[in-house]
Amino acid sequence: MAPPGAVKYYFYLWRDEGTDQDIHDLLRRQLREKRKRIADPSLVVLDTQSIHVAVGVPAKTTGRGAAKRVPGWKRCHAVDVLGLVIDCLVLTAPAHENTTGIALLDQVASPSGSVRKALADADRPMRARGLCHAFDLPILPKDTEDIRSKLKRLVSRGILIEPEPGLFARPDS
Repeated sequence: MAPPGAVKYYFYLWRDEGTDQDIHDLLRRQLREKRKRIADPSLVVLDTQSIHVAVGVPAKTTGRGAAKRVPGWKRCHAVDVLGLVIDCLVLTAPAHENTTGIALLDQVASPSGSVRKALADADRPMRARGLCHAFDLPILPKDTEDIRSKLKRLVSRGILIEPEPGLFARPDS
């Protein structure tokens, strides 16, 4: 087993040189190719999580989230359709989701340029027409009805709710 001092030295050296990120990217590309996907993803999913702060951490270094009132940090990640982490970002809890999303998109979009679309939580209930627009589908009655029938199926399974006729949302929003 390597001495702790050597491990620490190489950890900081690789982090500062970007070698750890290169290894992560290489392993992700190999796994994607093994699963018959292109090496770099074209679609990412963005999400945030509130992380409670440990006891004794100074309040100056954290914050209190506006919506959940959670003291701590906000962890934001971008994952591909296989669930592999593309990038992550940690900010104080009061950081707004739009700010974190923009910062994360800047990090994800710049290295390879392969990301063409990002999916994120909707901040309000949406209609089928709005979802067609969000997914770049033509706004035709056939496409809108197809999306609406799929949304109704998700309501029947308890994944979505329909607070008003034609308006769809997640149960926790």
